[in-house]
Amino acid sequence: MDDPDRPDRAPSPPEDRLAEFLARTRPPAGTGGDAGPCPGPSLLAGFAEGRLHPRERDAAEEHIARCGACRTAVAGLLLDREDPDLQEPAPLPAPRAVLPWRFAAPAAAAALLAAFLLSGIFGTPSPVGTEGALLAAARDVASARPDLFGEFRPLGRGEALPPALAPKRGAMALLSPAGTVLGTRPWFRWEAVPGVARWRVSLRTAEGDPLWSAESPTASLPFPPGEEDLRPGTRYIWEASGEGPLGREGSRRAFDIASAAERRAFEEAGRVIDARAPAGLRPLLRAHFALRRGLYAAAVEEAEAFLLLRPGDPSGREVLAAARRALGEPEGVGEPR
Repeated sequence: MDDPDRPDRAPSPPEDRLAEFLARTRPPAGTGGDAGPCPGPSLLAGFAEGRLHPRERDAAEEHIARCGACRTAVAGLLLDREDPDLQEPAPLPAPRAVLPWRFAAPAAAAALLAAFLLSGIFGTPSPVGTEGALLAAARDVASARPDLFGEFRPLGRGEALPPALAPKRGAMALLSPAGTVLGTRPWFRWEAVPGVARWRVSLRTAEGDPLWSAESPTASLPFPPGEEDLRPGTRYIWEASGEGPLGREGSRRAFDIASAAERRAFEEAGRVIDARAPAGLRPLLRAHFALRRGLYAAAVEEAEAFLLLRPGDPSGREVLAAARRALGEPEGVGEPR
């Protein structure tokens, strides 16, 4: 017969059992509620590593099932072992007047630590990994700043986005600027056509008034240095054209410059994400936020930044592909530049 006071020698609970336990428990929001005094960090670490006496383990399970703070702290220990690059070092325990060793698990930590334990984007429990962590981080920032994020949620797998404003017209693709653009001096980029040695790019207002025209030997052009910044909250139309072996090649496309309010919202969202989300997820979370706001070029940049940190991550590749589809880029242009 097992001695109930003897510590388990084999890992108990093992990581898969621990993940299953945490995934099926849904403590109420908050840091403890009526769950009673929280265990100290060493006991929580022992629970995560399966080093507790059976009686201690059972008591810890009962508490963790009702305490969001301790649940997220234990989740963080497991997530850190599964993927140490996904988060920053855990914060030091913060003393409290009544419970001096209680874990300080603010919502910022909860976004990371409970990530893979929550229901997935698609309504079923997520596996340990990026999708679950992303969903939890999104829930955290939305709960912290509902005025800014509202009902924000990451883009679901296979979810369609409306195409960016005014898709390309003509045989070749104009890649950027398109949709809503944050900067007031965007870089122009279009599909290269073999045989075209010189391109002309022109910009006009939505009403058709010409603003400037410039030439480029390649299929891209920086905003001309001598021209005035574009006006926030304004729509423009640009065209790229050139003579090739088969005649004239060219297309025209519209784009919007983000209003001051749109830019402030994106910048403030970035600050909230930087303050509350784990470092490894911040670019991906900003990419999803940008997609929801129609800032498709910004979403591409953030997704590419995420893939530099985590090359080949399926979640990063999906959001990058979604942003590029929304811009109207041709299929197969989905690799990070």
